[in-house]
Amino acid sequence: MATPPHTRPSQITVLAEFDQIVMTEDQLRVLRAFNPSLVKEGEQVQLPNLAKGVNPAKARSDALLQHLRNTCTNFNISFPVNDFMLSHMHFDHERKAIYCFIPKVACTSWKRIWMKITGLVKPDKDLSEIDRYVIHTSIPSLTSQKDKLPDIMANYKKFLFIRHPFSRVLSAFRDKIEHEDPKSGYNFHREIGKKIQKKYSNELLKTASNNTSLNSTHA
Repeated sequence: MATPPHTRPSQITVLAEFDQIVMTEDQLRVLRAFNPSLVKEGEQVQLPNLAKGVNPAKARSDALLQHLRNTCTNFNISFPVNDFMLSHMHFDHERKAIYCFIPKVACTSWKRIWMKITGLVKPDKDLSEIDRYVIHTSIPSLTSQKDKLPDIMANYKKFLFIRHPFSRVLSAFRDKIEHEDPKSGYNFHREIGKKIQKKYSNELLKTASNNTSLNSTHA
């Protein structure tokens, strides 16, 4: 079977009987680590262990979950987790769910949704009107639930969203530094931009404190 015309050269078509999904090389590497039976044939990868009708997207999700577990094991990340990790986890006792947020992975949007479903705001509240600072400081984290952690970590459904690290960095610069956000209660443009200047500029800075441009020869 030929690779679909819309598939870029850096991508692989994964086949499972009559189902298929396009994956990147990195995603394929994770999947292969999870399932050593993968056999690469040109631009196609056969998944012999997947039964007919099984969605390859689920296999990919399972592989990524296993990769996450392996990473936690390799870096000795285990329970009990530290306060920094707990501060990135929001809980919902009613639904027995934990949302582990990662900055610059739509966390502001997801926190808005979380505030509504957990009753922190009225059902008819326009979430777009809530200041970002309020959003990021109003939702309780697991740091307040340490006495219940064993039960929560064992029985609650946990989820997170990921994004390529370079995309996160670029998005952070464009959203927080390159352009000022008049709706934000924290001036990233001034506070963080000034630190970037001090760390990376090769010359003494005599510019305005809100100038976030960097010298082209910065390290």
